[in-house]
Amino acid sequence: MVRSTKKHETKEVPVWLLVSCVLLIILAIVAQTWWSIVQDRTMVLATANKNNLLNLRILEEHANRVLHDASRAAIVAAEELQSKSDQVLHDEASVRQILSNQRRDSEFIAALSLIDRQGLLRASSSRFPVEPVDLSMQDHIAYLNKPVNAYQKTAQLGSPYTPKKSTQAILPLARHIFSVSGQAIGQVQAEINLSYFQDFYERVAKDLGAKISLY
Repeated sequence: MVRSTKKHETKEVPVWLLVSCVLLIILAIVAQTWWSIVQDRTMVLATANKNNLLNLRILEEHANRVLHDASRAAIVAAEELQSKSDQVLHDEASVRQILSNQRRDSEFIAALSLIDRQGLLRASSSRFPVEPVDLSMQDHIAYLNKPVNAYQKTAQLGSPYTPKKSTQAILPLARHIFSVSGQAIGQVQAEINLSYFQDFYERVAKDLGAKISLY
């Protein structure tokens, strides 16, 4: 009896097919890695933007609080002064005492000052006696002294400037003092230390690893 045997042939996989499969696998891994990086980066940027907006909101609220407190101090001082007699208003020592009481121990108000109708500095909580410095050209004082603004009862914010014989720049805001008849007879000015803002913002920026400056 004769047995027949069949020879099984082995088919070889083309090299190009193997290379293509390997390349596809590598491409898939690269694509997945790239997508993960993009997603992570998007999440990081979104979180950073959210934190930045939150920090900006905190700084904005802080600045608004400082301006509100300074405005309140100027308004209260003005209301107290306008309830006094002309004799008190013309006595620098008495006016200085009233201004000092309203400033108290504020960490950001450098001084409260009395400015007369001509724009001359007449009293200050920070120094005694004062030299009658002309502030009539400061934008907030010039604005309040316009006839159309003669009855304005809110505080007016001015542009920063450095007072005479001082090296510290201030941010001023002023409010009218009214006579018994309702006429504006001068202003109370609150002088906010710009260095207070700078120091505060620098501390915040340091915690965030950033830099900040006032201009």
